[in-house]
Amino acid sequence: MLGGAILAALAVACARAKPAGPVQVLDAWARPADSGATGGVYLVLKNTDTATLHITSFETPISTSTEAHETMLHGDMATMDIRPELVIAKGATLTMMPGGTHLMLMHLTRRLRRRDTVPVTLRFADGRVFVATAHVRTP
Repeated sequence: MLGGAILAALAVACARAKPAGPVQVLDAWARPADSGATGGVYLVLKNTDTATLHITSFETPISTSTEAHETMLHGDMATMDIRPELVIAKGATLTMMPGGTHLMLMHLTRRLRRRDTVPVTLRFADGRVFVATAHVRTP
């Protein structure tokens, strides 16, 4: 009986030590926003895979479309350019933040309030899928 409990505890510890997918989400958050508006999601993604990762699309059930954008300065003017793919080298970390690379949630289907959560699906070029959860908070 005791041996079975020890094996079960070891299995749980090993399961916790292994990454759940090709990336580790160190921080994921979204800004509060009104229904019908555009929202922003910010993530810190660490590549835990054995190769470079190519994230080709993002989805969430609370917006009609989700795009990766990068804020760029052109002279004195800031613009947002669409990033059709995000690439994270093996072992590297991509920090998505306000004023930099981030996710735009177009036409929110519901209001985002503090303490809500937003599921975000990441699709990789090799067909894998990973779901992160962003917590709505004020910056």
